[in-house]
Amino acid sequence: IVNPIVYYSAAETIEEIADRIMTVASAGIPDFNLEGIQDAGYVAGHIYLAVSRHDGEDASVIARPYLNLDVIMKVVMGEDDRTGMVSTVKATSGLLEMAGMSEEDAWAAAYANSRSEMTIRSMAEMLGFPDDGNFPLHVATTKSGNDGAAALCYPDLFADFCMEKGFEALYILPSSTQEVIAVPTGPHQASQLAQMVRDINGSAADPKIQLDPAAYLYCLSDNSISVVADLSKEVA
Repeated sequence: IVNPIVYYSAAETIEEIADRIMTVASAGIPDFNLEGIQDAGYVAGHIYLAVSRHDGEDASVIARPYLNLDVIMKVVMGEDDRTGMVSTVKATSGLLEMAGMSEEDAWAAAYANSRSEMTIRSMAEMLGFPDDGNFPLHVATTKSGNDGAAALCYPDLFADFCMEKGFEALYILPSSTQEVIAVPTGPHQASQLAQMVRDINGSAADPKIQLDPAAYLYCLSDNSISVVADLSKEVA
């Protein structure tokens, strides 16, 4: 089952986005590196972390519970220079066995590979505006923009950011599985921020890449990330 998802930049015009969608749609099923995923060396260099809702992955998919999420691994099977399409497959016990790789080694490689790709940028910069320091929103994601919400697995990423900016704590909001938004703590209520996540998800985010409407808190003092509001736990 192949599910193409097209991500767009706020700097793109509607016409540019439509052109990319048509390019991807007309490209057909991308080439998959079937030989590569049978090789431990290839898998070690192309495996990354991803997060998903803690609602029960396929039993064959390797997953670890973390906060209110599941952490899984994905292996990049191919990249298309023409369309920019990146093909991934979720790591299963069968895939690792085929590659001759232990689960412990796979987690270690995925953790290291994703950390090297993580970055935090100002929202202003990403929208094409000058970053004068007055716009409080920042986006944590990967350099490619794929599975960037795995930034939640790296407290040290936010520690470096807080020390650079002089922040003691941050609220972290899951924009989608592709990125999270970091907001300096202030007058905001965690529940209000979680509600904002729910509202935006309901109107904008593709259900395939939504995470639960939650707000997380990063504290520099103990270098920890915790769930401070999770509206998915509300009882109607």
